[in-house]
Amino acid sequence: MQIFKNDCYLKAAFRKKVNKTPIWIMRQSGRYLPEYQNIKKKAGDFLSLCLNVELASQATLLPINLFSLDAAILFSDILIVPYAMGMNLTFLNDFGPCFLNPIKSRFDMEKLIVPHPEEHMNYVLKIIKIVCHEISYKIPLIGFSGSPWTLACYMIEGNAKKNFSKIKKMLYENPKDLHFLLKKLTDSVILYLNAQINAGVSAIVIFDTWGGILNRKKYKKFSLFYIQKIIKQLSLIKNEYKIPVTVFTKNANAWLKDIVSSGCDVIALDWSVDIQKALKKVGKYVALQGNMDPHVLYAEENYIQKETDLILSRFGFREGHIFSLGHGILPDTDPKKVKFLVDSVHQLSQKYHQKIY
Repeated sequence: MQIFKNDCYLKAAFRKKVNKTPIWIMRQSGRYLPEYQNIKKKAGDFLSLCLNVELASQATLLPINLFSLDAAILFSDILIVPYAMGMNLTFLNDFGPCFLNPIKSRFDMEKLIVPHPEEHMNYVLKIIKIVCHEISYKIPLIGFSGSPWTLACYMIEGNAKKNFSKIKKMLYENPKDLHFLLKKLTDSVILYLNAQINAGVSAIVIFDTWGGILNRKKYKKFSLFYIQKIIKQLSLIKNEYKIPVTVFTKNANAWLKDIVSSGCDVIALDWSVDIQKALKKVGKYVALQGNMDPHVLYAEENYIQKETDLILSRFGFREGHIFSLGHGILPDTDPKKVKFLVDSVHQLSQKYHQKIY
């Protein structure tokens, strides 16, 4: 593990001894923060913010300056990869990401390039370097990408607001073309994540948000297979330090043992999973991340504290837990509740790390 002033996130990812349970949160820099809204306003829109090195760096640093989080995460979006491949990406208010030229044929797939990160996504690498300089080994910086399957869902559907009928139709009618796209995405993600590691990130997350729309057989063939290929080809040793990899597949409770086979170090759980049962299934193989329901942050502080301690107690007196929400922070969450959660995790978790040794 690299040497950081606060290295409990990395230690927990490798199931090493820590003095408190670390916490970071998906979308920890987002619409719930007034300061983020000001940064986004300067950029003009979300995509412009992702492409703006200075402002995206500020967005990355914002939550770790506001809260005692144990890791920063690169401010970007998973759809930067298909955007760099040649897809026409836009973000619509109150609707989310859309591709104006969704993939309809093999010809559309063949037009896509496998982007070279230093050329086509250099702004991301610049953001990483700026943030690493600013945090100066105080806490680790997490890099990330979407999984090939999840990226393909957006690219074929055009958005994620439907029933995924287009990509499922392709899966059953023309699986060879779908595999062609997934292979091209896999090659792109491998290059992209290795470039992030070279630029300075100390951990990787692969977001497989839509893996859970598949049954187990199709999940293993169309999603997990490509995640395995990515992890195998990542440069996970840097300056003699190992880079931990987290895999997050939403609605994949029944496939946790399958996900272990990906070679990941951490499995992130959505809020529908009983963390104690997950621990019994896979806890001797990987660390676990999660998994409070984001809606709990609407509650009063005493309820948030009870739910926090419940999750910590369900995991118990063991190492290998990274506290997080079971998905991203909701846009209308009170930032004070986020601070309360972070502080509560640090305070309440200490007792679970004092009686092990």
